[in-house]
Amino acid sequence: MLPYQLFIKFLYLTCFWLGAFSAGAADIVNIVKGQSAFDTRNKYTDAVLRSTLEQSTDKYGPYVLNYVKEVIPTPRISQFLADDHLLNVAIALTNKEWERDLITIRIPIRKGLLNYRLLLINRKNSDKFKNIKTVEDLKKLSVGLRKTWVTHGVMSDLGFSIVDAFAYDAIFSMLQKQRFDYIPRGIYEIYDELEARKELTDLMIEPNLALHIPAPIYMFVSPAHPRIAKRLEYGLNKMVVTGRLNQIFDDFYGDLIKRAQLHKRLILEVGNQQLPEKTPIHDKSLWIDILNQQK
Repeated sequence: MLPYQLFIKFLYLTCFWLGAFSAGAADIVNIVKGQSAFDTRNKYTDAVLRSTLEQSTDKYGPYVLNYVKEVIPTPRISQFLADDHLLNVAIALTNKEWERDLITIRIPIRKGLLNYRLLLINRKNSDKFKNIKTVEDLKKLSVGLRKTWVTHGVMSDLGFSIVDAFAYDAIFSMLQKQRFDYIPRGIYEIYDELEARKELTDLMIEPNLALHIPAPIYMFVSPAHPRIAKRLEYGLNKMVVTGRLNQIFDDFYGDLIKRAQLHKRLILEVGNQQLPEKTPIHDKSLWIDILNQQK
């Protein structure tokens, strides 16, 4: 083989191995996509996760973000993370078990927006809500919840009358059929969910009430991937300091918050007895103060 040909072959092999090394050095993040084809809640979390990874490239280098298309129930997600199976990152409403078993990045990526829930109801039953003034009044009505939702445990502990739903899409059809009285949904959930189900013509948003249930949403990481956890924490902290997290939040949710008009609603303080002790509730830089902003 001629020297020139040997040089070209050497150069090709060098580029190949350098490329392989570079790909191998990238942090690979595996996360679930959503709970159904109609589930749009991941659009914001996708933007935050991608920005978090981008913000951390200066210290941690390249990354690969893979979305697992399989629909995985929430309890199995935490088990998959604990076992380092299929997933290594999840974004979810916190609870004590997840914080015990997984690496928790205690920066609420939705800034506490899920703390406030509007009520999705059946318009045929709207009169039931006209005289609701207290949490105890609301307990006289039935609430539809998925058994896998953290909110199920929270409201069960507080004595609410719960009707179980076993699938995300099915819960809306059950409300259409008046199987229960309401579904509490986040401001960033309820409008899109209603819009995506126009065929369920009896569904509406109750106009006068909102619930306050403290519910931070964090990034959770498999204990087998401490480097990825440190990377996400670094990137998120950087986004908080630079204001990038606030910018993404306002872009996605600014109009929805105005639309909800929480300052004109009666806020029922439901509480959350399952809120972990390490929740950074006193760090005001991490939370949105919706009610004062709307006054």
